Amino acid sequence: MAMKKLYTLDWSEISGYIEVAGYKVPMPKMPPLSEMENYGLPAEKQKFRLTEMPSSLLRRKELSPEEEEFVRNEYHKFDNGVWWLIKGDPLYFTGDYYHFLNYWSVEGGGRPYFYQPQQKLYNLYALLDKDDSCLGTALLKARRMRATEITIHRGYFKIFRYRSINMFMQSKTDETAFNNYMRIVNSHDKMYWFVKPINSGSSKNKDGLYFTYPSKQVTNKSLREMAASGTDQESIYEDPEMGGKILYGPCVATHFDGEKGAYVILNEAFKLEGMSLTKVVSILRQCVTMNSLKTKVGMFHIESTVEELTDKQLAEVIALIEESNPEVRNKNGRTTSGLFLIFMSAAESGEPDEWGMVDPEATMQYIQNTIDDLKSRGKVKEAADERRKMPLSIEDAITPSGEATAFHKEKLQETFDRLNFPGKDEAKQTIRGNFEWEGGVRFSRVVFQQDDNAGRWEVSKLAGPGFEDNNVFPLYGENVPGNIDQFRTGVDPFDHKDTSDGRRSKGAAVTFEKYDELKDGKKFQIETGVKRPIDGGLGFETNQPVCIYLHRHDDPNDFYEDMLMQSIYYGAPLLCESNKPGLMRYFDNEGYGRFIMNRPVETMTRKDKASNKEIEGIAASEVTIGQYFSAISSYVYNYHNAIKFKPLINQLLSMNRNNVTKHDLGVAMGWCLLAVNATLPSYKDRYTEMQQEPTWFQYN
Repeated sequence: MAMKKLYTLDWSEISGYIEVAGYKVPMPKMPPLSEMENYGLPAEKQKFRLTEMPSSLLRRKELSPEEEEFVRNEYHKFDNGVWWLIKGDPLYFTGDYYHFLNYWSVEGGGRPYFYQPQQKLYNLYALLDKDDSCLGTALLKARRMRATEITIHRGYFKIFRYRSINMFMQSKTDETAFNNYMRIVNSHDKMYWFVKPINSGSSKNKDGLYFTYPSKQVTNKSLREMAASGTDQESIYEDPEMGGKILYGPCVATHFDGEKGAYVILNEAFKLEGMSLTKVVSILRQCVTMNSLKTKVGMFHIESTVEELTDKQLAEVIALIEESNPEVRNKNGRTTSGLFLIFMSAAESGEPDEWGMVDPEATMQYIQNTIDDLKSRGKVKEAADERRKMPLSIEDAITPSGEATAFHKEKLQETFDRLNFPGKDEAKQTIRGNFEWEGGVRFSRVVFQQDDNAGRWEVSKLAGPGFEDNNVFPLYGENVPGNIDQFRTGVDPFDHKDTSDGRRSKGAAVTFEKYDELKDGKKFQIETGVKRPIDGGLGFETNQPVCIYLHRHDDPNDFYEDMLMQSIYYGAPLLCESNKPGLMRYFDNEGYGRFIMNRPVETMTRKDKASNKEIEGIAASEVTIGQYFSAISSYVYNYHNAIKFKPLINQLLSMNRNNVTKHDLGVAMGWCLLAVNATLPSYKDRYTEMQQEPTWFQYN
């Protein structure tokens, strides 16, 4: 039987795209079906099979012409990839995935089996390797993916195919880092000799693998002979050595500081026990860049599941996820972290069929059936736990435990579970998007444009009956908010690039619609003599947050402009920290200083009131922080089910007095509630009075 024609990688034509974790990944030009592996077999027999290895190649020897051709063809596949027909579908295997299936030894022994989600992931990695805007990836996954095997194999493959490549590895503990290193060592030992890069020293060297040629022992006699002949020692090797190395390090953030490597791995990165995720990411990404992060010289991969995280770990994970969104880039075209987030849901990485293929819809339905069964038996907590173990969305995976919250854990979890498991006929309650100046003309009108991927805002209420947007009018030569009795906003601003702990703080805002007796006055019941909202405010139309914002701009002025547009759209005054005056100055300079609330009288001590001073904004102090914690606690206790925003619930679930600085959205909610409870003069009444006052000529 004649050997099939080898495929040569060809990007002159895109044959199609595959969807991988939300990415659209192009496929190279497809050869004729007759040149694909498994061609001629019925679809039910089109399964992956290992390449048949000539038994004569099991030991190192001088190759026959047939053996030389086999080895040459294998290297061609490593460099160009292979097309396979699996169950009737043409699938492109990258060269490194072909190597993984045929030559890598997985933990526990044996070869990997074909698993379609892995084949897709290899294609995505190949795409991002070539993208200069991507310094690496942050893989958030369900179990079964064997992602660690993939990341360590890709590093080994690069060292095998390219010279002078360094690979650095760390993990959640020193022990797991060493175990991952030994997985490489064990697979390296079992490699066929013709695909095994030569290393110096023992492959069992616990200090690392160095892919340099072993030094030939030089005796006194050989030295005299070389001196007499005037020659140098000859190498027994025909080709230059690969020159790379594989090193693993302890759980210390600075261990690889200053190193330059083409491939860096941080395994189980979301469960680090001895170092800060934020700090180690900042250091390791420098290992794959030069010229102040400008020039990409490698790739940095972190991967982890998110089971059993502490709230402290989860806070860093959430921050990294938000800073690794490829839809949100800085002016350099990169994400804040430099990494691209890859979320492989449980539906994408489900149980394979006998061909190795996965049916995401069937997997999703199976998971949902399990959750629905638990819910029907009243086991809401167990249903939530199942969703966290088998996440179908990022939000499922990053839910805090609630153990650290200063608020009412059970009520917040009840709300979060309800948002996670909406009724079949329940419409989506929020949308994402951006506020913009209409037609791009500043100070025209503010409009909302829906953008599910890169929206900086999430809203539950937009202009309509009972809500006049852009309600702003002039008073005393300044612009004032027209919906002061309907909406209030709390803002946790930022003025600088970084916080004192090195964290890139985000700007956060919450706009709240005040209670309306006409809409919600009949939705209360008496409990032990106290009037409380029915079902925790579930059916309320008002007395709830209607807009949230959590985003980091490189330039604080861009954040200030966002807050200006949000304030104008809702016609809402805002309360913000006076400790960070940049936002207040910006509003004053633009003629919107009247939108900034003074410190509410209700928050003042007797001494404050006696001074009779109006103070713009509110200072963050032990007193005022205690006041907004009390306000949040009271609101959560009574109206938790009126909250429609999962990011806000997420922050409240892990927020307490000791970690306030890491909960920007929770802080904004606190200032917002103090603003809601404040008594403010009605600008509209004064404006009406001024309109009715006689002008100067009416007095004559």
